[in-house]
Amino acid sequence: MRKLIVLVLAALLTTVGVAGATSKDQGRRLAGPFCIGKTTVSPLKVKNIFGQTVTVPRAGIVRSIGIGMKCNANENRRFGVPVKGGAGPQGEAGPIGPQGPSGPSGAKGDKGDTGATGETGATGETGAQGPAGADGAQGPAGADGAQGPKGDTGATGAQGPAGADGAQGPKGDTGATGATGAQGPKGDTGATGATGAQGPKGDTGATGAQGPAGPAGPAGPQGPAGTNGLNGVITVAGGSASGDKQFTVTCPKAGDPKPGGGTYATDYFAISGGYNILGSVTASFRSDASGDPTGSTSWTVIQTSGKDLSGTVYVYCAPSS
Repeated sequence: MRKLIVLVLAALLTTVGVAGATSKDQGRRLAGPFCIGKTTVSPLKVKNIFGQTVTVPRAGIVRSIGIGMKCNANENRRFGVPVKGGAGPQGEAGPIGPQGPSGPSGAKGDKGDTGATGETGATGETGAQGPAGADGAQGPAGADGAQGPKGDTGATGAQGPAGADGAQGPKGDTGATGATGAQGPKGDTGATGATGAQGPKGDTGATGAQGPAGPAGPAGPQGPAGTNGLNGVITVAGGSASGDKQFTVTCPKAGDPKPGGGTYATDYFAISGGYNILGSVTASFRSDASGDPTGSTSWTVIQTSGKDLSGTVYVYCAPSS
């Protein structure tokens, strides 16, 4: 409906413009600018108030605009041109009527669909130049259109809330404890000495007369307690550096102090050993106090990783007598 009203007004303006161009305008013709629909603009098919579909042409439609206004893309901008032909006698200028009140602004019409681009017409032949017409009187300048109101400033958007802190990641698992190395082999038992040769049997002597019984002799001192299996074995723990990542613990000697008081009565030798060390161990063997494997009084361990002496070395000692 709005499109139909706009097109009817444009048609009325065109009729007024054409009538003015063909009649005596008394020197008061509008000078423009005008917007004239291009010849390539296709007509519109709209429904009138009776619901009937009618065709409304748009090519050649003329509408007057303000000095600072622009035409649409499908229109040509033009100014008024003088009327060709003979000039009639100039009549007296009639009085200018009072300006009527401005009518209310019409509702903004919907944007029309973009029409299809028509085919380019063939170029016509250039016509002969007609005689120059007389200069028409310049019409009065149109009044400047009222400036539209300034739009309101948009409100500043609210600041969004701060994002939540990310959750803390889980604690990593504790590494597994390395396996304890195998216990070294038990030392070999020394070979038993050879039994001596039996001496010759003595001659049987003559049986003599039985003499009287002699007096009883005094009791001899009690000898030291003999060793019985592993009853005399002791364990010594510790370890001191005897090389690069090499640690040795040594059996006690006669005269060394005992942990509970007193001193050892005899020397001890190593019969086995072990360790409790974090990291890799590459060797565990019997040695002397310097780590020499030809010795028999100590136990030595060699480790290749971990901190220096990160554990304990053990030696199992037996008395030498």
